[in-house]
Amino acid sequence: MMDFLSHYGLIGIFILAVAEAIFLPVPVETLLIPFAVINPKMIVFAIIVSTLGSVIGAGIGNKLGKYGEKHIVSRIINKKKLDVSKKYFAKFGVWAIGIAALTPLPYKIFALISGVVGIGIGKVLTVSFMARGTRFSAVCLWAMYYGTNIS
Repeated sequence: MMDFLSHYGLIGIFILAVAEAIFLPVPVETLLIPFAVINPKMIVFAIIVSTLGSVIGAGIGNKLGKYGEKHIVSRIINKKKLDVSKKYFAKFGVWAIGIAALTPLPYKIFALISGVVGIGIGKVLTVSFMARGTRFSAVCLWAMYYGTNIS
């Protein structure tokens, strides 16, 4: 991990954030926390980069859900999970993606399904920016506060 960070740094965090919001099961925090501990003066940049990457990934996921529901989403998400996720959107609207962005719920699935249920990309990007920015800020501040004592 440290070799990856030293070689790719913020670009690696950005790429991971985009990929994680679309399909990759590796959370951004796996790179974000060590980066924040090693580079505390660059935490603001790390928050911005990870947030923007995640928001771009959510936008791509939204469009994939909108235009590829039958061909992509149905192959990735089983019908039961799709139905449960649709219920979250029916109950919370666009804030369902905000809840997923802040919690361990599968953010990538909610990004895809936001397109399936017809939530506009502007709303998805706005809520994702607020929620992911909050999450990554909290993670970085936590990492900065505890520093190398994290274990």
